[in-house]
Amino acid sequence: MNLYYELIAAGLSVVAYVLIVAAMLRSGESMNIATWVIWAVLDGVAFASAFASGERVPWMIGVFTLGAGIIAILSIKNGKWQWGWLEWVCTTAALLSFGLWSLGPVWSLVASSLAMFVGGLPQVVDAYKSPWQQSKLNWGLFLASNGISLFGANLSLMGEWFYPTVGVIFNTLILGAIVISPKRA
Repeated sequence: MNLYYELIAAGLSVVAYVLIVAAMLRSGESMNIATWVIWAVLDGVAFASAFASGERVPWMIGVFTLGAGIIAILSIKNGKWQWGWLEWVCTTAALLSFGLWSLGPVWSLVASSLAMFVGGLPQVVDAYKSPWQQSKLNWGLFLASNGISLFGANLSLMGEWFYPTVGVIFNTLILGAIVISPKRA
């Protein structure tokens, strides 16, 4: 991983998380609790897996771990619990991904990245249903962060390119949900 690109990606992620946390503190709103708790746990797994697979310091994933954890805590504190069939499906998929860990750190990174994608689907649904509660700027920063990280990745090492690729796909999906929602502002 090119350290220069990874630090830029991490910096963009910090800006996005600061904006989200500031907005949450200002408004008292919460994000989808299931999504952010799943992301906090799985980002931590992805961070450990990336580090174990040989990435020197996966800065962007580290920022995602810390940021998702803070948002999960604020969402729980602000107390807007929503737990339906989609949250159960996503949580189950996230738990099933742990089975691939026995195959090694790269496969653990793949499993946790895919589980984060599935675990994020409730947030995509929320973005479509309530696009005014989402920030295109924040999701655009996450998209740019993952894109820059992918650009700096060694494409011959799956442990370097898989996580940001999933991030690019997910953030494109969530931005699309915001843009195509009939309820957009």
